[in-house]
Amino acid sequence: MPILKYTASADTTIVDAYKPYTLNRAYYANMGAADSLEVFSIYHSGTAPELSRVLVNFPVDKISKDRETGIIPASGSTRFIFRLYNVKHSETLPTNYYLSVLPISSSWDEGYGLDLDNYTDIGQTGSNGYGAGWLFRSEASGGSTWSSGGGDFVESFEKKYYLDNGTEDITVDITDIIEAQLTGTLPKNGIAVKLSGSYEDGNNTTYYTKRFSARSSQYFYNVPALEVRWESIVKDDRGDFYYSSPNLSNSDNQQNIYLYNRVNGTLKDIPNSVLPYVSIKDENSNTLTSSIQTVKVSTGVYKASFAITGSEEQALSDIWSSGSNVYYTGQINAKIRNFDDTFVQNELVFSLTNLKNSYKNYEKPNIRVFGRYKDWSPNIYKVASKEINTLTFKNLYYKIFRIVDGLTIIDYGIDPIAYTLCSYDKNGNYFDLDMSMFEAGYGYGIKLMVLNEDIKVEIPTIFRFKVE
Repeated sequence: MPILKYTASADTTIVDAYKPYTLNRAYYANMGAADSLEVFSIYHSGTAPELSRVLVNFPVDKISKDRETGIIPASGSTRFIFRLYNVKHSETLPTNYYLSVLPISSSWDEGYGLDLDNYTDIGQTGSNGYGAGWLFRSEASGGSTWSSGGGDFVESFEKKYYLDNGTEDITVDITDIIEAQLTGTLPKNGIAVKLSGSYEDGNNTTYYTKRFSARSSQYFYNVPALEVRWESIVKDDRGDFYYSSPNLSNSDNQQNIYLYNRVNGTLKDIPNSVLPYVSIKDENSNTLTSSIQTVKVSTGVYKASFAITGSEEQALSDIWSSGSNVYYTGQINAKIRNFDDTFVQNELVFSLTNLKNSYKNYEKPNIRVFGRYKDWSPNIYKVASKEINTLTFKNLYYKIFRIVDGLTIIDYGIDPIAYTLCSYDKNGNYFDLDMSMFEAGYGYGIKLMVLNEDIKVEIPTIFRFKVE
């Protein structure tokens, strides 16, 4: 499944705000166990503003291990999306401002404080206490301070996010930050969120108060998260293969076929890092093209891309070999493209043929999609004895939402990364789901959408399942 979510491993709010009814600032306050995170700036004429900032960290070491084991792809193929979720509250909301998202350069301790209002829970105070505040960040060496009050940041990686009405969630691409943390260019100390530039300290305006859900929130989908998105799409044209046409460009005429090297049901690489070549033969064993180079897509999966001309529909043979070794011989039913002089938009009917009513949250099912035109009526003399073959869709997307309230869990991922684009092979379209991303005890719905250039056609049918 080309989307994974890592939840925060630590988060807290640090402030230099005045304690209620005093002239003392809450430099030592800690809020590491609070269920909300808070960002604000309160303007004072003649004195420094009162500030609040958010610190969040993620399990970068686990992300690194998942990359090493192939769970997520290599650098350059993935996007890391930082997400914080708005908390509704009765206080005044700031509007029309920018937040800064940037990496933290020094380590810090989360702490156990809860009090976001009166700042009565104390964190690190020199050699005593535990948990980051405005002045102290860690208990190491008898209490380590920030190099400057309010946190240490790497300004060159700063991202800015605009909030209009103040109720927005945050969705920021921080791929360069996480990749730098994975390679050791940046320390693995997390992400800070604060008001940006003059909005924090020089705008002569109060921005009070923006709150986000913390990792201790009771709401499963609202905790700070790092989403990893990538394209993991198999485009295997074996079941929907066409000869080249002068009506199409060279790239559109390219067809892909795959070899899945399964040994006792498990995908394994061909020994000695061999990349086989492919030859195509017609029904009379005449070689139409040969020495087609292949590429390795993933463990045990190889792809050949080519275009071939023909004037009659027939069954072609594809031979995957290297030297005297033949690894696989398959069949391709080659077809000729037909082009209409009228535009007809046929209504589509879909089903998810192997979707179960319920899943355990550790399952990772492969969901198969069957699609056909509505009112499809075959010629009984020719095809009544044949199975109804599914249509193959090159631009079929899915999304997942919670049934009880319509909350979108995974939206249609189209641009810039098509992370919910369905794969396809000789048996039609399919996609994978990691059920650990869904809160147990709820029912969910799957919707499908066909994208035709800029036209989006959402299928009205809802396919339901439950996670236990």
